[in-house]
Amino acid sequence: MRTHSRTMVLAGIGTAAVLGLGGCGAATGDAAGNGAEAKREIVTAFGELGASDRLGVEVTLEGSRADLERINAAQPAADRLDDADLDLLVSALGGRIVAGLSAAEGSSLADGAESGRTSVQLGDRSLADVVLTGDLLYLRVDAAWIARQLDTDVDDVRELFVGNDPVVDAPANALLDSEWVSVDLDRAVKALRELGFEDDDDLLATPDPAAGYGLLESLRDSFESDVRVTAIDGGYHVVAPARKTADAVHDDVAALIGEYEADSLSEEIAGMAAEEIAFDLLLENGKLSGVNLDLVQFLGTPDVDANLVLEVRLDQEVAAVRAPAEATVVDVEGIIEALAS
Repeated sequence: MRTHSRTMVLAGIGTAAVLGLGGCGAATGDAAGNGAEAKREIVTAFGELGASDRLGVEVTLEGSRADLERINAAQPAADRLDDADLDLLVSALGGRIVAGLSAAEGSSLADGAESGRTSVQLGDRSLADVVLTGDLLYLRVDAAWIARQLDTDVDDVRELFVGNDPVVDAPANALLDSEWVSVDLDRAVKALRELGFEDDDDLLATPDPAAGYGLLESLRDSFESDVRVTAIDGGYHVVAPARKTADAVHDDVAALIGEYEADSLSEEIAGMAAEEIAFDLLLENGKLSGVNLDLVQFLGTPDVDANLVLEVRLDQEVAAVRAPAEATVVDVEGIIEALAS
């Protein structure tokens, strides 16, 4: 069930992050007896999000091993996780994804994000950090942790690079020392195209921070009359049509995570047992502050007695995204030449 589980999680994260923020741009239905009031509050909150020049996002998975075991037992035998996959998913309960977007100076997110960052964390460790500013992508990984997952250690991996050209050795050792490396994406893409990858758009696609906000706007526009809203403590419970959601987000999701994953997300949403997607949209002092999405609804057996909730927290006061002060350059052109010689 490795592929199915990965797709389910992607569906949950994608839907929470984009549907939860954008799908409420125009709300209908009863909220504390006044649908118009709910609509105004949500539209105002969404407008403030777009007017902000930065946005922080933290994604966590809430549940327990017992919840995951009940969910797993309810799946068809062919789709059940084995013990290793279940252990991996349980470990994710202690992790989080922390991301941020920043607009250019003097601009807002509605004008497009200029830079972004993502950090995958587990407990007090940051397993991988990525920063994108302009055409420069910065990467840092917890090499020791990754090596342990592969039943090896950093020193053994380092031995593989002894005697290599410095253009290869320097960035490799920087990564193994959990230091920052940087890649000029424009130059890297040109170098790879010269190797014959010009027909593989997915492989050579580069991240676009601005695509995230465009996705929110597309989703908001698509739900002009189909979203139902009910007031809850601290925000609103929102219900949106699943199929329309999949169709609305596909192109923008593809710009963010690639065509293959976008197709998987659309298929997962379209294949849900329920025809609608439900989530809670949270507001604090009139600002969007989070989204809670029950992932059980994405399963083929949504009536299973278990708790598995994707929680997305938003922070419009987060520090702006900045490039690392120092990083070892990954010279893709030089590496290709060194490996070819």
